[in-house]
Amino acid sequence: MAITINRSQTETVSSGGIKGLMQRRPITSFFVLMFAGLWLGYLPLLLTSQGFGVIPFTFPFPAQLWNIPASLAGPLVAGLVMSWVVGGKQGRHEFVKRLFRFRFGPQWYLVALAVAPVLGILSVLVAMGVAPFGIVMSQAAGSIVSYLISAVLFAVLINLWEESGQIGFALPILQRRHGAVLASLIIAPMWALMHMPALFVPEMGVGVSGPLTLEGIMLSLAVLTAFAIPVRLLATWLFNSVGQSVIVVALFHAAMNAVQGEITKLVPDYSPFYLLGGFAVAAFVLIAITRGKLGYKAEQEQATQPAPAMRPSVVTVVR
Repeated sequence: MAITINRSQTETVSSGGIKGLMQRRPITSFFVLMFAGLWLGYLPLLLTSQGFGVIPFTFPFPAQLWNIPASLAGPLVAGLVMSWVVGGKQGRHEFVKRLFRFRFGPQWYLVALAVAPVLGILSVLVAMGVAPFGIVMSQAAGSIVSYLISAVLFAVLINLWEESGQIGFALPILQRRHGAVLASLIIAPMWALMHMPALFVPEMGVGVSGPLTLEGIMLSLAVLTAFAIPVRLLATWLFNSVGQSVIVVALFHAAMNAVQGEITKLVPDYSPFYLLGGFAVAAFVLIAITRGKLGYKAEQEQATQPAPAMRPSVVTVVR
């Protein structure tokens, strides 16, 4: 008598063709998809007189609003696609969980919203002296409401989607392979390159001022990368400390953008490089305190990874 028994082997199924290539090179594939989506998202704006001037038309709303469709078409779509390619339905489910994980200690919401203002105010004191610091402190109470509204709006409308793929998909893979610090350093220049389409739209206010030249573009990307390094280190620490949540990083990112605007209103000569110095010091301290782990726990990461695909095999028993 022949008996056929189905069982599963614990070996990962590797697809062929493009999907197989994407599975073997998930980070490269993610960034290719992300940048393609970003440029497509910004393309209508870039074609108008606000950008390359191909179409003699100007949109009747702030150009900054194009960050929303670009972030959705770029990081979010790339994260959703690659999480499915790498982990199937379970991988996509884990990506969505990271994106909307909000159940963590309330103190972390406070940290995410307070780090940038505290470092920003201290940077005014260190870099500009007592007089500008006094101006900021005397007006701080009146700026709190405006700051909080701006931070929450930025986080919900733009920064959650901007951070979605690189934090929710790329960072977990990179820090599992290379550790939290090196993973952050890999993401930093990629984050800077995300802003490249906006360099061609002066109204966006991204990059160094002056005529748009190759030298200006390279300098802008270099400055953005320098700014990105400590920001990414702090973002990684926040992400890991709350059990891997993109929301807390989005709040921190939005707070950083909002606080620069609020301080500049009070002290027009304030430079973003002052805040960069504060971020750099904080990142160095965190690396030292956490011994380079930045809150990363390998066992926690392993627990959230989708199980490898199982290939069914057929065993025939003959009696």
